[in-house]
Amino acid sequence: MKITICGSSAFRQQMVDYQEKLEQMGHKAIIHPHYVQFVKEGRRDILDRIDKGEHAQVKKENDYIRWYHKAIKDSDAVLILNFEKKGIKNQVVAELNHDVIDLVGKKVEEECPDVNLDLRQGDFKEILIETIKNKEEFEAISIDAFPNSAEDVNCDASNNEVLKLAWKALKPGGILTFYPDSRYIPSRILNILHDLEVPETSIHYTVAKFKTSEFTKNYHYGELMAVPAIQKPLLLWKDNQAKVNELVKEYYNTLDEKISAYVKKHKDELTSTVNDSKDNLEEAA
Repeated sequence: MKITICGSSAFRQQMVDYQEKLEQMGHKAIIHPHYVQFVKEGRRDILDRIDKGEHAQVKKENDYIRWYHKAIKDSDAVLILNFEKKGIKNQVVAELNHDVIDLVGKKVEEECPDVNLDLRQGDFKEILIETIKNKEEFEAISIDAFPNSAEDVNCDASNNEVLKLAWKALKPGGILTFYPDSRYIPSRILNILHDLEVPETSIHYTVAKFKTSEFTKNYHYGELMAVPAIQKPLLLWKDNQAKVNELVKEYYNTLDEKISAYVKKHKDELTSTVNDSKDNLEEAA
């Protein structure tokens, strides 16, 4: 099988390593020759310019994007290496329109070379199902499905099935956000969240102003739109009753001890505060 290996230049060592592993398995693994040279400390002229922030210009001059586009078209499969980079884990973008993927991919490569982006073409719901099947979890999920017509509003962005899948793919403590096409969070959205047993304390939203057009007027009134931010609890009562009870019991069992330790540590500060309060009361009297 002919496999093209893609990834950030920051992962050049891993790309060469995976190339060797795939070839040992009998596959033909393809990476740009420059990556092999980089690993062998060759082409320092290019690496030095990348380190100086000229990554986008280097890509244009060496035609990396066009080279990889041709390699991918001529391959049977693509292996994307997407490791943690500069403390930032990978960002996944699901997009149905292939032209949008090409446009976004090139723009990110040229303007944001340090962004670790994984573009996946396909229906958002199907991609969510696949990620859950593969046991992938995300620290944040943002749903922004632009409708093709007024009738399509919320068909993808915030319907029952999609929100439930997104919630399932979210890590505990993670944030889910989307556009409900309303100035407030409508009851239909709240009903879905309540069905998922999302506590009220996890449901927040802000209001953003957006540019209107003749098209947006067909399904949204005014210039304001709610932007929910729903945080997934670290523990859900339904699934962790024993754990929650254990934590509550531990809290109350150690409460007196914690209060005593706090008072002992801040005794002078607390005494000063009490004396100040007495003085203020005497002056008021």
